[in-house]
Formats: sequence, C-alpha cells, structure tokens
Amino acid sequence: MSRKARIYILNLVAVTLLVLPCVLTAAPPDLTGAGVIEALKTDGSASPVYAQTYNLGATGLRGWIHIGGGSPYDGTLTVDSRQILVTVASTPGSAVMAVDDVTGFHQ
Repeated sequence: MSRKARIYILNLVAVTLLVLPCVLTAAPPDLTGAGVIEALKTDGSASPVYAQTYNLGATGLRGWIHIGGGSPYDGTLTVDSRQILVTVASTPGSAVMAVDDVTGFHQ
C-alpha cells in the first residue's frame, strides 16, 4: 500500500471518529409538550439533569438547557438546543417569567 493511500485512510478514520459523536447525540426534548417538564425533573439520565442549570445573565433567572454532547472534549455543546426551561426566577426576571416557563422554540 502506498504512502498516499495510508494517509488517505488515516484521514478518513480521523474524520469519522470526529463526526460520529455529533451524529449519535439525542435530539433535544420539546419542553412545551404535555408532561415533558415533569418527566425531566425525575429523569436521572437527562442531559443535563434538571438540577444542573445555567445563570441567564443579569436577568435574575436560571435555566435548564439541553446539552447534545457534540463536543468530544467537554460535552457541553448546546447548538441543537432552542428552548430554555426557567428553573429559578428572581428579580428583575420574575416580573416577566416564572419557574417552569419555557422560552424559545422547538425545531
């Protein structure tokens, strides 16, 4: 086998290993569906679990965001997530949003 053929095969394997984790990730849940939020609160295999939330800036809100795990390095790729579930609502955000409100859209 020529050197050029070996390099081509190695490149093909490398690209496959980099792309495969992105293809195998679960689709984000539609948080507006009936019973989805209640199920998420008790699902220990959710990505991330319900208790793991993110600060939403200076809004006084914290929220749950689906993590697709597409990055093999840190597992925090949220590119497919289009909805945020509000888990904590304090001032000033509590004037507009409440706990378990969903913002965004589902594709």
